[in-house]
Amino acid sequence: MADEGSGVRVIDELKSRGYEGEVDLIDAGTSFFNIVQDVESYDKLIIVDAVKGGGKPGTIYRFKLSDTETERLGSLTVHDIGVVQSLKLYSINHRIPEEIVFFGIEPSKIELSMEISGILEPAISRLVVKVIEEINKDF
Repeated sequence: MADEGSGVRVIDELKSRGYEGEVDLIDAGTSFFNIVQDVESYDKLIIVDAVKGGGKPGTIYRFKLSDTETERLGSLTVHDIGVVQSLKLYSINHRIPEEIVFFGIEPSKIELSMEISGILEPAISRLVVKVIEEINKDF
């Protein structure tokens, strides 16, 4: 779905830089709700996804679960049941990670395509750097 694949591109870049094994890299696809129970054992979770926050395409967002209570973040997801909703529903009766950090990138296009928008390419590179910085905070 074009720019919806931004998170996958970040994961692929992290793998190519040797982060797989140092941290768990999981591609949840478009249905985080189906794997939310798999994150119970983690202390920290970093989620990367396309986010409709109202900014220009390529805008990078960083927020925590508690930040999702505000209206300023728009719909937060391009999915039917988003990551935030999945985590909040699951947390009613289960443990979720103590620290959850979201990195989002504003999409330019969501349509049938395997290609990321050209405008997002440099933003994805910047996003990879931000995710690596977040990972390195814990080591």
